[in-house]
Amino acid sequence: MNIVFDSAIWQNVEKTSMPDVKTVFAPVDSIRLWLRDETSGSTHGHAAVHDFYCLYLCLEGRGCIEVDGVPHFLETNEALGVLPRQPHVRLRGTEKVQYLLIRFLTSEPEFIRQLFSGILQCDESFVPLIQKMVTIYEEIIREPAELLQNELGLHLALLLNRLCGKIKSRLSEPVADKRVQRALQLIIDPANLNLSMQDLARKMGITPGHLSDLIHDNLGYPPRDVKRSVRYQVAMNYLLHSSLSISEIAEAAGFRSVYAFSRFFKNASGESPLAFRRKYSKNQSAD
Repeated sequence: MNIVFDSAIWQNVEKTSMPDVKTVFAPVDSIRLWLRDETSGSTHGHAAVHDFYCLYLCLEGRGCIEVDGVPHFLETNEALGVLPRQPHVRLRGTEKVQYLLIRFLTSEPEFIRQLFSGILQCDESFVPLIQKMVTIYEEIIREPAELLQNELGLHLALLLNRLCGKIKSRLSEPVADKRVQRALQLIIDPANLNLSMQDLARKMGITPGHLSDLIHDNLGYPPRDVKRSVRYQVAMNYLLHSSLSISEIAEAAGFRSVYAFSRFFKNASGESPLAFRRKYSKNQSAD
């Protein structure tokens, strides 16, 4: 997608100094835009959890974004939305990827929600609209003005309207290979979190190597990474939505000790399980 940016502006604007655009007439508000280039040398950051909607538009290349610990791949002219409170690690390139990240709030969540259930397909007809948004935002960076802010909100609303019906594939779309479906069912079943990959392969009647090839060839990730994602998602859901103790959550997520669980969770999220719960959950419990 050929979007032209004023590179001098974008290179000199830090994340903290991005203008937070308020609008009056559009159903969207608190808009921020980021232009990012990521390469295979980039390391994944911590999972973000906040109250905003995020729309990732892949402008060039191919990258992976993790939502609730599950990887999804975006290619040129594809987009993916992330709902508020959904932990996610921003788009990273398998080689090199350039993308536009739009973060916003909305007064019409039911309308917006349908756009956040799958991969969205854009085409060149979207370029003028996205280009206009970028140009307006660059003007706001130079000199904020209420008229420009309202105009940006209206253009974002138009973009969201045009994206309706552009879902290319559902995130929950089943994998075609029944063997892969069976393998995924075993891996994502919380009851199997304590089982090794050898145990899971034995349940399927295949070798561990064959199981690894099935998962990797169809998902692009080895089974151990899929299992780590499931463990993280299970733990995160318990921390956010239950009053179980940290030791109980560690056991439910398939860890033999609280120490191992705490080390795993901090490496994945950047925070200890207790700190994560205190920061984001309304169902806190003493441990």
